[in-house]
Amino acid sequence: MDNIWNSTEKITYTYNGQAFTNYLGNYWSDYTGTDSDGDGIGRYPYNIDENDKDYYPLMQPWENYAPVTHPTISIYTDKNSYRPGDTQRLGLDVKNEDGAYSARIKIWIETSTGLTRVLMDKYLILPASLDYTNPTFKVFKVPNIKPGEYTWHAQIINTTTEVIVSESCATWTLIATTSLSSEEFDLQLPELEFKEN
Repeated sequence: MDNIWNSTEKITYTYNGQAFTNYLGNYWSDYTGTDSDGDGIGRYPYNIDENDKDYYPLMQPWENYAPVTHPTISIYTDKNSYRPGDTQRLGLDVKNEDGAYSARIKIWIETSTGLTRVLMDKYLILPASLDYTNPTFKVFKVPNIKPGEYTWHAQIINTTTEVIVSESCATWTLIATTSLSSEEFDLQLPELEFKEN
């Protein structure tokens, strides 16, 4: 049986100032292969012995391959179930460990039937070293709406690539009451601005 000499999942990394996503192997000082596309990975496998090969040999030592981190988002509620008239506290955490990041933050609620209502869809610059934590990002009075499961969704989307780099959801249940009305959630947009320290 062959040993595994490279990562089992693709890794996003920077090499010579550019970002790449690929499997990564090891650095071998006697590797003589070439790197025709400049991603820092040799084009030909490195032969370790008669049974083993590193299919993604690195052109330089590992410290020249910096992993790329993306901002993260987390959305949560203060409880798992509510009744009409209860107060719901919607929490939001956003973290960005690296440099300033151009992001689109999207937050919406989804009903058990698939209907959605957007709370926020905003383009922002997330400052470097951001650690935003707000357990009362939005406070609602739960309306007298149809009982069932509801889910808050939150995403951070890269504004250049339109790729979702982080997402989170929080599912909660509205417990039945005797009467229903046509009330809706008050989805007035809370101010969300990040300031550099």
